Order: sequence, then structure tokens, then C-alpha cells
Amino acid sequence: MAEFEESEGTQGGPEAAGMLPDFRLNASQRSPWNQKWMELVTQRLIDHFVKQGAPTVDLNRTSAYWVDLVEQRFRTLRTQWRKQLPQKDRHTGDLETNDEVLNRMQGDIDKTLKSTRHNKARHEVRRGD
Repeated sequence: MAEFEESEGTQGGPEAAGMLPDFRLNASQRSPWNQKWMELVTQRLIDHFVKQGAPTVDLNRTSAYWVDLVEQRFRTLRTQWRKQLPQKDRHTGDLETNDEVLNRMQGDIDKTLKSTRHNKARHEVRRGD
């Protein structure tokens, strides 16, 4: 990655065979590495739609549409990746263990599921189901 950034995007970089985005905390979505990664993913996405025989209406979308689609997915992936990093304890300054990270992640999932159940129940009561 350092070689790619030092060469201003001319040497090295992500390749179609091993496409990994740069999710480091100081990495930007606009970094040369991630821009190249997004170009490759965008092209792969379009190729996938062509191969699957998607309607021409979908294939005739602008390049800005496809880039926006990939950028949204990038942001979602980066957010999920960062949520799964061990966090520091505010009192002791120690990093979470793997078990603590898993428990925290499961707690987040449980909160989301509970909220979904409550919202669904409210919605069904309003409809009279």
C-alpha cells in the first residue's frame, strides 16, 4: 500500500484478483488506493449485471450512478469494520478482548432486533391486524 501511495497511484495497488479496500482509521474514501479499488469494483459490478442479462434500462445508467452505488457500499463496509474493532475501556485504558467485542456486537444486534419487533408491533396495531 505504501509503494502505491508513494508512486502516486502508478505502481502496485489493488488488483482484480485480491481486491481489499483500505479501512485503516486514517484512510480516506478518496485515497488513491480506495479510488482504484472503487474503479475495479464498479467495473466488476457492471460486468456482473451484463453477464446476468440485466435489462438494458439498468445497464444504461450513468457512471455517476454506479460510482455512487459502490461508494455507499464502501461506507457501509467501513462502518461495520470499524464497529468490530476492539475499543478502549474509558476507565482502565485497556483494549477489549475478542470475547468482549463479540458480546458488544451481539448486544448491538439484540438492540436492533428489539427495536424492529417494537416498531412492527406498533405498525400492526395501527393497521388493526
